[in-house]
Amino acid sequence: SVDSYDASRKAIWDFKHIDEKVRISTNPTHKKQLEDYIFIRNNKVVGSNGLKVDKVNYLLPNKAAAEYNKNLLKFDVNIYYITGKNKIVKFQNR
Repeated sequence: SVDSYDASRKAIWDFKHIDEKVRISTNPTHKKQLEDYIFIRNNKVVGSNGLKVDKVNYLLPNKAAAEYNKNLLKFDVNIYYITGKNKIVKFQNR
């Protein structure tokens, strides 16, 4: 299930408390959820509450987990992570 929804940006937020070596796109526990989010976004599915999704955002516990999951970017998914100073930063693949 979605952890948070930002109505102003029509964005799903999913918070993952995962180890740096867990890849969301291949882990059976997380892969189906990712596929569902992408389907909802790409097919412009409208929820029973009338809400639409234009963006999918993952918030990961640290930069190492974000780096390990950078393949999510190919699905047009945003990755954010929490720094040691408790700041949320958008991951940029360089």
